[in-house]
Amino acid sequence: MSQIFRKVALDRLSSPEQLDQVMRVTSPMGWAVLAACMLLVGMGVVWGFFGTIPTKVSGQGILVEKGALFDVVSLSDGQIVEVFAGVDETVEQDQVVARINQPELQHQLEEAQRTLDHLLEERAFVNQLGSDIHASRTRHIAQQRKTLTDSIRLAETRLDDLHERVVQHEKLVGQGIVARKTYLDVKAEYNQVLQEVLKYREQLASLPTTTFEAASERRKEQIDVERRIIHAEEEVDSLKDKLELAESIVTPKKGRVNEVFKAPGAFLRTGEALLNLETYSPDDSFYISAYFSPDQGKRIKPGMTMHVAPSVTKREEYGVVIGEVVSVSAFPASTRGMMHLLENEKLVEMLSREGPPIKVRAKLVKDPQSHSGFKWSSGKGAPVKLQSGTMCQADVVVEEQRPISLLIPYLKKTVLGIGE
Repeated sequence: MSQIFRKVALDRLSSPEQLDQVMRVTSPMGWAVLAACMLLVGMGVVWGFFGTIPTKVSGQGILVEKGALFDVVSLSDGQIVEVFAGVDETVEQDQVVARINQPELQHQLEEAQRTLDHLLEERAFVNQLGSDIHASRTRHIAQQRKTLTDSIRLAETRLDDLHERVVQHEKLVGQGIVARKTYLDVKAEYNQVLQEVLKYREQLASLPTTTFEAASERRKEQIDVERRIIHAEEEVDSLKDKLELAESIVTPKKGRVNEVFKAPGAFLRTGEALLNLETYSPDDSFYISAYFSPDQGKRIKPGMTMHVAPSVTKREEYGVVIGEVVSVSAFPASTRGMMHLLENEKLVEMLSREGPPIKVRAKLVKDPQSHSGFKWSSGKGAPVKLQSGTMCQADVVVEEQRPISLLIPYLKKTVLGIGE
């Protein structure tokens, strides 16, 4: 049947005029539009098979310099006496940035110092008095020695005289010239003087022992005082170290002061922060710490690309900074940890609305040709210098798919009714 109709139509258009009229129904412009449409369809087919559509998850984060931001805290309770560092000032490692009052330790140190001073005075007194006593005793013993020596010499002279008298009286008693009682009296006097000589010699022999005992007693007193002085000095040194540690707030690293939380006169508790410090990075690398909802955060893996949009730039004009995910927390972030980094209670509440978020850390890719020194998605990026503490929107590309892989399931569902 179709062949019959086709033959009839060709018979009717057999004249040249009729054929030319048919050809003029489609104009050159129409053919151009048709060609453009065919080209677009062809490009769409090619893109469908070879192009990609990224799947992103979004979160909020903050820029931090390598080394991070951290608080310098007090190691003891006390009232702030003086603060030596201000905002934007550079502080060195182990630099004292503030002192806090420690009246109790100061009182203990003063008491220990007074005790030490008294002991030093006692040592000087013992040494001086001991020297005086020793000299006095030495002089006294020398005088005793001289007295005893003189007494012995006199007693021995008298003893020699009495010995001759005893011998003479013994002869006279035998001759009956002297009474025996007189002889016995002389002999008794001789024995008495002999006892005196022996006593003096015994006392003289004991004098060196007396001198040694005096020196030994003096040495005991000196040793006792020295022992107490050493103990007092150790106590003073220990209290000085405790006071220095308790009253000094020291920075553990070199960095720049971001914020000072309290002024002189305020009271600090143990572990309470005095100031926030931004440490210097040797390679000037920036990281972004971003937070994602639990269901989105678990899709992120190290090595994925992150698009970072700083709050200080216009995304539609300058694009985003390119980053690379370097770590994903194994456990959800705590509110306290988020507050320590973000320092914004409302932002912490917003990020935790769907549950404790996952913390993701990404490193910004460097580009020396850009204004900021980091790679942007468009050109040289925004003419700004990125700084720690800048809030950002973070988008992580978790998957890239071929468009055709998305179209086929859609067509199956809508046309054929197959699938979800």
